[in-house]
Amino acid sequence: MKLEKLFGTFFGIGYFPIAPATLASLVVIVLLYLLQLNNFLLLVISAGLFFSGARLANTLEREIGSDPKIFVLDEVSAMIVAVLFLPRTITFYLLAFAFFRIFDILKPYPISSLERVKNGYGVMLDDLLSGVCANLVLQIGRFIFRL
Repeated sequence: MKLEKLFGTFFGIGYFPIAPATLASLVVIVLLYLLQLNNFLLLVISAGLFFSGARLANTLEREIGSDPKIFVLDEVSAMIVAVLFLPRTITFYLLAFAFFRIFDILKPYPISSLERVKNGYGVMLDDLLSGVCANLVLQIGRFIFRL
């Protein structure tokens, strides 16, 4: 269980006392910017994190309770989705971070409805949709402003 908690807390970031989800998202965005991975690899990593994260979230929910706050792997997976197919610039990465956090914190419908999904998938799905929404906002902005 220790290894699962280490992974689920993104190597301990989930234990940070103030805004661990925001900190995990920020760490991920910095790593993504530094690594500059291609979109195919980002998709594979995000999908792997999504499915393993759902299993881990389910395990942690049984041990700790519903949507454990120390679990931040959902933010890690979704933050990757937020930057997919965007220009690899600091501006777009920071905007993706900001929009993702807004959608993840406010959880407008239908994002909020996904939290009711069982077996750890609800924990992962609401963040995934937040990442998709952040990405769509930026893709639409790119189209409108021809960026």
